[in-house]
Amino acid sequence: GTESRYLTGADFDTESIQVLDGEVWIGDEFGPYLIRAGLDGVIRQVYATELDGKELHGPDTYSVFVPAEAGKDYQVQRSGGYEGMALQPGTNLLWAMLEKPILVEGGATEGNFLRVLAFDPKAGAWTGDSVKFKLAEGATAIGDFNFIDETRALVIERDNGEGDPSMACAEGATDTSACYPKPALVKHIVLVDMSQIDAEGYVRRIGYVDLMNIADPDAKALPGMGAGAERFSFPFFTIEDVIRVDETHILVANDNNLPFSGGRIPGVAANNEFILLDVADLLAAK
Repeated sequence: GTESRYLTGADFDTESIQVLDGEVWIGDEFGPYLIRAGLDGVIRQVYATELDGKELHGPDTYSVFVPAEAGKDYQVQRSGGYEGMALQPGTNLLWAMLEKPILVEGGATEGNFLRVLAFDPKAGAWTGDSVKFKLAEGATAIGDFNFIDETRALVIERDNGEGDPSMACAEGATDTSACYPKPALVKHIVLVDMSQIDAEGYVRRIGYVDLMNIADPDAKALPGMGAGAERFSFPFFTIEDVIRVDETHILVANDNNLPFSGGRIPGVAANNEFILLDVADLLAAK
């Protein structure tokens, strides 16, 4: 309410970031907005989301007032904005991916897919181009999105579970203090080709790595980090970072939502873990 002030987490939920030509581009979940900033930390412009010529809003946008009707007054789910925003080499376009499916009138989602929208930083405008990312069965959201070359990109898709299935609660259990009532099942690193779009607008999924079933023949995992038998799992609720390190390796990390998420030990707050994976076959796939 003042003439000038600092912008805070009450205004934006900043979840994705790219640096281009001396400027910082930030993807926000609340608006959802794209935020343009200088390297000096000063916000230069905020862009509302546009899809098919219409603005999209989340329930926490300043212009949405209670009571608000899902699918009518807002179309983006709460905390469903730009979890992933990828910078495309060659074109320097930003492709912003909504974390969750869009809502339609009545409050249902438009389908089991996510919208990915193109923004031109040079023009300072949405291009009008968009594609759809089809979620795997059981997946509910994405955690990150980054290109590895001019057309192929990595996407984290996940469900809302946490904890290794080997520690799942028995059916009907009333005491869940030493088990996971909703264990992790779908935690994938998906390789897509943004240049291959089918007739319905879906981007091609080339393949994926299952983070719940990672080979660990040399026992690299630390104690308590898996189900044993040369197997490693990454069973966290929100896995939110993936980047290619070189031609054969990727780095993956989780958001531990301190102190609310577990994942390794029931009832114990999760650590932030960073894992280096050899996924040569995935990175070479076309």
